Amino acid sequence: MTEVFRSGQLYGTGLPARMTPREARTRAFDPRRRGVDPEQVRAFQTEVADELTDLHRQIRRLTWRTSG
Repeated sequence: MTEVFRSGQLYGTGLPARMTPREARTRAFDPRRRGVDPEQVRAFQTEVADELTDLHRQIRRLTWRTSG
């Protein structure tokens, strides 16, 4: 069974929306006068996106094992 995500949510399940790795990587922040280091923000976003990628992969694998 192929899982289809729409807006970070598994289509047709009624489950709450999940943040996707792409959303974490591309999130923009409003500039501030004394803002944060943009390179640190991007590094953190990459770390979060990588973690989400791994978690989504594990969920798909576990879902496939229990439904197959």
